[in-house]
Amino acid sequence: MIKSPLAKIFTVKVLGLAAACGTAGGVALAANAGAFSTDAHVTPSSPAPAAVTVGAPAQARPGAADTGQTAGTLADGTASTVSTSRAAGLCWEVASKAVARAGQTVSGHPLNPVAAEQALAGTQVGQALAGPTFASLAQAAGAAVNVPDYCAVLLTLPRFPQPGLVRDLPARVLSALPATLVDKLPAPMLAELPVWYLAQQPSHVLTGLPAHVLAGLPAGTIAQLPAGTIAQLPAGVIAQLPATVISQLPTGTIATLPAGTIAGLPVPVISELPPPVIAQLPAGTIARLPVGVIAKLPAATIARLPVPVVSQLPVPVLSRLPIPVLAKCPVRVLAQLPTGVLAQLPVSVQSGLPASVLSQLKLG
Repeated sequence: MIKSPLAKIFTVKVLGLAAACGTAGGVALAANAGAFSTDAHVTPSSPAPAAVTVGAPAQARPGAADTGQTAGTLADGTASTVSTSRAAGLCWEVASKAVARAGQTVSGHPLNPVAAEQALAGTQVGQALAGPTFASLAQAAGAAVNVPDYCAVLLTLPRFPQPGLVRDLPARVLSALPATLVDKLPAPMLAELPVWYLAQQPSHVLTGLPAHVLAGLPAGTIAQLPAGTIAQLPAGVIAQLPATVISQLPTGTIATLPAGTIAGLPVPVISELPPPVIAQLPAGTIARLPVGVIAKLPAATIARLPVPVVSQLPVPVLSRLPIPVLAKCPVRVLAQLPTGVLAQLPVSVQSGLPASVLSQLKLG
């Protein structure tokens, strides 16, 4: 039940604005009308609090935008445009009025970003927005309920006053924000913005975001990030990136990827991986590697390779392979093996060796 006449007036304005917007923002506004209702102790007869000094114009304030336009639609369907510098000035005014309605006083200096954020997060902001003065600001934000978070961007505040609603900011509102403002937002605030909007930002804006936020971005966006940033993402996310991108990552990161992903990388990249990692790759992939890389692999891994590949390995490496594997090698390869190894070969294989080798084998 609404007890205060002021609350009744503002509730009517909120519902009227929601109907005029006719958008998801308008629905959110109606749903959250209670968040802007006045407290029971605030009445029109309450003594007026001391004046709040707003200070310098918005364009002279730290964090206030001075370029760009934000489009809106008025209740009668006509288009409106308010510059971001003008909108920022209105944001300071709303915050100051909210502080005044809370019965607090800020004199002798303008509101600082922290004070503005706290003011916009309070219930008095809804009362401050009532009236035609801030109609253009509400339209620019898409709805009155979006004003606190919209102002947080324009004023580059420490955080969003209503972070739970920031993802509901209309696409046209976010898309109209000047890039210079977005560049100034701290990573925690950027992380609250919708994925579709983050995907449109340049890589230098995204690099400071938490890994779990970056992991939700499209692969095409992630691929544009610095290698050091990509390396912090989960292996499953990295595995979806193009081989050309993965190839630029640190060896330690590549080594954590699935074998199927590694197998698609260029030979020089695979060759730099630790032998235990290479040993897990398909035989066809290993067979393409340089002989020097294959020679460092376990005997059991080499035994899976095609005979032509095995036959190229140095004698010390061949000597530690299983006899059934050696028995498949050409005679010219076997003839180089130590007598002790040749003696373990089947008689049928030994009989094909050159006479000079057989004589040494008999002498042995």
